[in-house]
Amino acid sequence: MGWNQTKVAKVADVMRMDYMSSEKSEVDEETNRIKHYKVRKLSWESRELKRTKKKLDKNHKDSLPGLSKRAVTPREEGEPSGKPKPANCPGWACVVLTEDPTNEPVGAQYLAEDDLNLSR
Repeated sequence: MGWNQTKVAKVADVMRMDYMSSEKSEVDEETNRIKHYKVRKLSWESRELKRTKKKLDKNHKDSLPGLSKRAVTPREEGEPSGKPKPANCPGWACVVLTEDPTNEPVGAQYLAEDDLNLSR
């Protein structure tokens, strides 16, 4: 499916902070520069939403000028996020969890500092 107005509206509906994975930066002690980000995956995120975000990230990166492409901070997979599934999440974007794969309590009261999408 191409990016017609219907798909743009569908995707725009979930491009909010509560649908974004969180990340934590790892800083090089000597240079005080960020080495990479550890991205915390969302256990309730559907394959379709993952593919859509990946495509948007790739298109964004491809649109950057040469020097900016090289300056992009690499990302690595980190611990799963405890961020809860947003209320009224569309069926295409979120999967129904039968049990928490991390065996951690899931809910806003359990969010770690790392789940707030804050860079360090």
